[in-house]
Amino acid sequence: MKELLAAIKTKYNTDDSGNGGQFVALRAANTGGLYLNEQLQETAYPYMTLIHVVGDDDHIMGGTEIKKAVVQFSIFDEVFNTVMDIYAKLVAAFNNSILTYATDNEVVFRKINETGPFFEEQVWQVTVDFEAWRNT
Repeated sequence: MKELLAAIKTKYNTDDSGNGGQFVALRAANTGGLYLNEQLQETAYPYMTLIHVVGDDDHIMGGTEIKKAVVQFSIFDEVFNTVMDIYAKLVAAFNNSILTYATDNEVVFRKINETGPFFEEQVWQVTVDFEAWRNT
């Protein structure tokens, strides 16, 4: 799973052409960056985190092979409109996108759930779940 999360982060950080420039727009809006599992202390808002939510023996990774998994992005900012703008850009960039995982596997993403927005400790948060599966 660690390799899949790293591949997603690489796509986020480097994709300049996919989905009509949607990744460029997402990075421009999410100025604090994307972190695996948790953000660093004192991270500037807005930022996102990415975690593995679920995978079991029937739908789990095996070596570099992916059958099915669910990953979750969480968006954080002190301003409601900023969180919602990043949410829209995240969905536009990742929903139905494809990334190359390892050398011969393509992984397709589909938005399956969202939670929020909600306000806690002076910060707005939205979470978005994507199902990722190997495109064979």
